[in-house]
Amino acid sequence: MQVFQTILQVILNGVLLGGVYAVMASGLSLIFGVVRVLQISHTMLIILGTYLSYTFATSLSLDPFVSILITAPLLSLLGMALYKLIVAPLRNKPPVTVLLAFFGVILILENATGIVWTTNYTAIYSVYQGKSILLAGFTMSLPRVMAFMVAAIIISALLLFLKKTETGRAIRAVSQDRETAQVLGVDVDRVFLLVFGMSTALAAVGGSLMGIIYSFYPALHWQWLGVVFSVIVLGGLGQVNGAILAALIIGTAESLSSYYLGAQWGPVVAFAILIITLVQRPQGLLGSKGARI
Repeated sequence: MQVFQTILQVILNGVLLGGVYAVMASGLSLIFGVVRVLQISHTMLIILGTYLSYTFATSLSLDPFVSILITAPLLSLLGMALYKLIVAPLRNKPPVTVLLAFFGVILILENATGIVWTTNYTAIYSVYQGKSILLAGFTMSLPRVMAFMVAAIIISALLLFLKKTETGRAIRAVSQDRETAQVLGVDVDRVFLLVFGMSTALAAVGGSLMGIIYSFYPALHWQWLGVVFSVIVLGGLGQVNGAILAALIIGTAESLSSYYLGAQWGPVVAFAILIITLVQRPQGLLGSKGARI
């Protein structure tokens, strides 16, 4: 009985982590599904959001959850600037051109982050640090529970926006058939700009939530990139719903492997899932030929 409860406890921790992964991955999935660009600097933007949240927490004593209300709009503006400066001019160029451009963005932001905040490990300390809650016999870290709740609210708002609003329907139309949507009067360029802004806002949210749970440093984005890619590939490229499901699966798998094999095995499991998915089911769990958001 004790072993069974321990397994459930570890799985619960993985689900809580998976909720944060869902926020981190949904922005990248959204960009790929609509703009069809592989935005490899996405996790570097997540790290930037983490450091901004850290700065507001240390300099202004701002609650890290509240700081999301500032970091999300700031990174949203940065995302729209990246679209205007990089994607729009290179949209008709070979995909590798955009990929290399975003690789340059990674190098610039990573080095700039190291200069401003140093390359040492950093952590966001809050009043929730080290606190836990007991529910139905399970002990849960309060920061993880709160991060999961914020993630659930953000993801729910994103899905409602995409399904219930006129702009959301326009985004889905462009993701499914760009040419037809344009003929019907949808401003595709405006949709792309909005999607980049939304994606980087989600990156800011994911960064703040991860910073509350883990310590971090600038180059950590490479590890997060593997996790995020694993999520969107497992869920199905461009499938936001699939990314949510995959995030919960990978979060649980990481939690189990970290508990039974050691923390260093967490990223290994994410990459293993990525490779297996590419070999066995390239379209992902919810992906299908021609399917989008």
